[in-house]
Amino acid sequence: MKTVCKVIGEESPRVLKPIVFVKHLELGLPEPSDYCPAHVEPTVYAPCGYEVVELIQKGGICDIMFAYNGDRSNGMIFLGHWNDGIVEPESE
Repeated sequence: MKTVCKVIGEESPRVLKPIVFVKHLELGLPEPSDYCPAHVEPTVYAPCGYEVVELIQKGGICDIMFAYNGDRSNGMIFLGHWNDGIVEPESE
């Protein structure tokens, strides 16, 4: 069930924009030809797949977010759009 939030006196409720992940940071051991062991990859991960999404830095083009389930030491860093800071449920 999606919750509708209303502001008394407004004609229609404002539609909130959900968090969007655009890219994620891959961390790993460097290959001999790599300049840097970390690089940014397009992502297939969705915010609804995580228990917690934290906003680290709000930026001009992209925001930096950290998402994890249960243990914070096993999270991932994402570039994307925090927007209104809500997560849409997984579509069926």
